[in-house]
Amino acid sequence: MRRLVLASLAVVIVGISGLALAASVKREGTFSELQASGISGEVRVHGQAGKETLVQIQARNLQPEQEYRIFAYTNTTCGSDPSQVLLATATPNKQGMLNWNGKIIRPVEEFGSVSLVLVADDQAKACAENLQ
Repeated sequence: MRRLVLASLAVVIVGISGLALAASVKREGTFSELQASGISGEVRVHGQAGKETLVQIQARNLQPEQEYRIFAYTNTTCGSDPSQVLLATATPNKQGMLNWNGKIIRPVEEFGSVSLVLVADDQAKACAENLQ
């Protein structure tokens, strides 16, 4: 009986550890400028329980007070992707800095890259490729 209890306890502990690891999947990337935009920054995605993912974006050298669209892609190159998702439309401050945090219903494993697209000309100005 004692062995059965210990074996059951070990299975429960391993199961709980597995859930904790699954819920803490993280990917990160660094924005590279496109079209000589000068944009730099970071993106972090943190998997949560279920299919929710927290997204954190910090970017610098954007055009002040101009709207940008933030897209997520399953591919790793910010290339056109039928499953791409618009995360948000956001406006950097007067210093050209953007800090954005959001939550999306999409597994963290489906985040391969993230782009910043200037609304005024509908062109990608930065891409964080190969989120790892």
